[in-house]
Amino acid sequence: YGFTNMSTEQDQTSKTAPPCPHFEEVESKTLRQLFSKVAAVRSENRELFDFTHRPIKVHQEPHANNAEERIVSEEHVYEQFSLDRGPNFTVVIEGEVGTGKSELCAYLAHRLSDEGRPLLHVDKNDDLMSLLSEGLPEFYQEHFDEELPGASNFQQLRDDLKTNERSVAAYASSSAILNLRQRGFDVQVGGNEEQIQQFIRDRLSLLVEKGEYAREIKFISKQAFKQNDFLQIFEGDRGVTESVTEFNREIWRAIREKYETASLDDVLERIGEKFTDTRPVIVFEDFGITAMEAEKLRDYMELDSSSGWDFVVAGTRDSTQVLHTRTAEDRFEFYRTNKRDSNSVLFLDEDSAVDFIRPYLGYFKSFDDSVRYDREGEGLELTLKSAPSGSICHQCGFCDESFRDLFPFNEPFLRRVYTGLDDSEQSPREYVMAVFNILRSYYEGHAVAPPSADR
Repeated sequence: YGFTNMSTEQDQTSKTAPPCPHFEEVESKTLRQLFSKVAAVRSENRELFDFTHRPIKVHQEPHANNAEERIVSEEHVYEQFSLDRGPNFTVVIEGEVGTGKSELCAYLAHRLSDEGRPLLHVDKNDDLMSLLSEGLPEFYQEHFDEELPGASNFQQLRDDLKTNERSVAAYASSSAILNLRQRGFDVQVGGNEEQIQQFIRDRLSLLVEKGEYAREIKFISKQAFKQNDFLQIFEGDRGVTESVTEFNREIWRAIREKYETASLDDVLERIGEKFTDTRPVIVFEDFGITAMEAEKLRDYMELDSSSGWDFVVAGTRDSTQVLHTRTAEDRFEFYRTNKRDSNSVLFLDEDSAVDFIRPYLGYFKSFDDSVRYDREGEGLELTLKSAPSGSICHQCGFCDESFRDLFPFNEPFLRRVYTGLDDSEQSPREYVMAVFNILRSYYEGHAVAPPSADR
């Protein structure tokens, strides 16, 4: 690499000026955005996303019109979103965490937005209440320059969940219990009503907190139901699944009726009716945030409604399980990012690892056109173009041309990083973060060369 040897003590205590001038100009904020483990962060910067995005291939699940699993490109997935198709068209992207679901969502969102489709992108950090009280009303205001009917009710509910959750919890629990009895369920609370209220109060905050990856928000989970005797209010031989489903349904219904708020599917239908010359698209990076409304939303997605949307739905199989009905599987297109029982993906392996990460390392060197690529090759292949006259790379001459865009790495070392990951970690996200951790250690002066980084 051209580095001089340094002692371990020097390595840990002094910041050595990197020989590459590009490192003197790039900001750490740019590097964090560039190597973010969340695709939505990169996708907010279209230039950054387009430069670093690598073509994705996915497994297309067997279908009524396709008896065998196929391997298809991201372009194939995009082409399914034709306005000639019937309303409420849905693509479901399933896969393990870090295997490219959000990346594919971002790609589809950009392509659909480019063709003029009205688009609402719901990322992993959104929650159901922010979608209902902010995302959808703002989307409606943007396209029709008027307030979404009922938006103020959602906003009042959101505010009360933040400031008066004790009162909301008390009302929700007592109303849910009464409603269950009116529906004919044999419910016995005993002296546990206060414990139930406290439990629901603690869970209410989840509706207004930013979500995490593949977190399914429900008031009462199966595990919590089993572990807390005071939640087991149903008499008789009723199963855990049915008990939890009915209890959650009534709690959420009680809250919605109190605040006169519509369900998510009703709001979407109301908005969809306003579009007469196109179909809007909603992208869910993590379907888990809709758990409270998932069944009703699925039923709407299955309809041949004239007020239709197109849907891009991503999530782990746990969060998308509700979409695996016979009707949905006949109507929706299902894709899987990773191989079964593995985090491995079709677009990243030892042979493609270098070209996969190449544009990440070359991006901040592209600001003065030092790094430019010929992208005409198939798949992930990139050909580095010569540095133009006057660019930093043309004037510097420090790096060998074969790894000028990869510096401070070279090809053998990057392959070693990828193969050094455990089999369960050889996913796009883990690989990107491993490279970034090494690069950051070098950038901050804690390592004089990539091999001396902690990783």
